[in-house]
Amino acid sequence: MAGAGGKVTIKEVAEKAAVSVGTVSKILNGGTCKPDIYNRVQDAIRELNYQPNPYAQAVRSMKINCIGIIVEARCKQSNLWMHDLLLALFEEVSQSKYFTHVMYVDSTAGRFNFNGMAKRVDGVILIGTFEDAFYEAYNRQFDVPTIYYWNDCRAKNGILVKVEFADAIRQLFEHFLALGHTRIGMISACNPSDWDKTACWTQIARELLPDYNFDRIRIAGKNDDTSRLGYELTQELLERYPDTTAIFYAADNLAIGGISYLREHRLGYPEDLSIAGFDNTVWAKNIIPALTEIGFDFTELARKLCLTLISHIEKTAPAATAPVVPMRFERCGSTARVRKG
Repeated sequence: MAGAGGKVTIKEVAEKAAVSVGTVSKILNGGTCKPDIYNRVQDAIRELNYQPNPYAQAVRSMKINCIGIIVEARCKQSNLWMHDLLLALFEEVSQSKYFTHVMYVDSTAGRFNFNGMAKRVDGVILIGTFEDAFYEAYNRQFDVPTIYYWNDCRAKNGILVKVEFADAIRQLFEHFLALGHTRIGMISACNPSDWDKTACWTQIARELLPDYNFDRIRIAGKNDDTSRLGYELTQELLERYPDTTAIFYAADNLAIGGISYLREHRLGYPEDLSIAGFDNTVWAKNIIPALTEIGFDFTELARKLCLTLISHIEKTAPAATAPVVPMRFERCGSTARVRKG
């Protein structure tokens, strides 16, 4: 007999399968049990044509097919790529059954208030560089699949999407050499991802240009205003080494500051100095001339993050190594052959 209103109830499914209501609820919410019990419940659901109430399930679990996105708050002011990646993530998630819940968190804060987010999301995407204190607080409150990209994920139930950028940096270095540049500077901020880029640049320079002057690599102290750093480090580099013919900026924000310095001192690119950036943001593509870049296809990165996370949420992910997203090298108008004299 169907319940009130002609709809089959969870109690009727339990009676048909000869199990408790709690067991049926557990299976409907993705829980595990003995195979014979699972099969009996599934058979009963099919025979009775039982349709679960998604709203009731959401109320019980306090989750409504929601993916959380936690962004390191400092990214809002210092990283152009954050906006490109967020827009790509929103577009990708909108094509699934999931919604998004975005939160900005200052990982340098002594205390963290996640405002109950841990109870409302099925999985989390982390964006930015987070301090140890953040992960300690996060792991106490969150017990859902958590995905991060680059080369480290310290969250419980963490999933890593690896970023392969070494080949793209090598292509950029070879591109500079092919254009006749040997007096090449690099400007980097003080953060873990830029340290990785700098280490890669150093290794490739040793291999391809044995007499490379590593003092041309200028690394900032601790400072979140990367555009200001780009300006100051460009000034420092060119005052110390005025014969520099090319500069690689480890982030587009640094390149913004560097270009400001060049324009202020009536230096043009690429006629006076070839420059290249890292991130491949919309800004870098739309200035004139557009920057030669190392960067993501943000649509591809967002798709990899979302699909990988959802496969872990829904327990369909195969046991495999970490997914990899390659970065690409793109030649544009900001680099040219060294001028004679």
